[in-house]
Amino acid sequence: MLTRLHPPIAADERASLNAFLDGARAAIRASCSGVSDTDARRIALPGSGLTLCGAVSHLRWAEATWFEVALRGERDRAPTQDYLTDPDVPLAQLLDEYDAQCDLSRAIVATLSLDTSVAGGGTRYNVRWILLHMLEETRRLLGLIEAVRELVAAGSVTG
Repeated sequence: MLTRLHPPIAADERASLNAFLDGARAAIRASCSGVSDTDARRIALPGSGLTLCGAVSHLRWAEATWFEVALRGERDRAPTQDYLTDPDVPLAQLLDEYDAQCDLSRAIVATLSLDTSVAGGGTRYNVRWILLHMLEETRRLLGLIEAVRELVAAGSVTG
């Protein structure tokens, strides 16, 4: 059984946004618990190329793109196709890199107002929107990770 963090019921907007996102981030690691490197590299949906390792890698680079690149203006270091991870990188390392990226994202957000906005693609995004978007993206990929776990456990995934 996976342990879920429960955000505070009565908190201000910043604390609530951070708590919900941190809960989703923690659930990513929990959902990967006990998955072998072999199973973490199995393609869940034929033709998609998506693996559990790829989902973790994607989340790591999504964090970097929104918080480091968009909010701090740093150079984009993300690979062109972040879901195609190096097969020699173990799942534990990918999760550690994801956790470190999340720590950096938290540190960046802590220095900014929720109303701080940045331009991107002809649109302005504020910190509040970015936090909500990352919550949405993290929860979406959490669902895929949990589905992959179930398919692997049932023997429905090959390769």
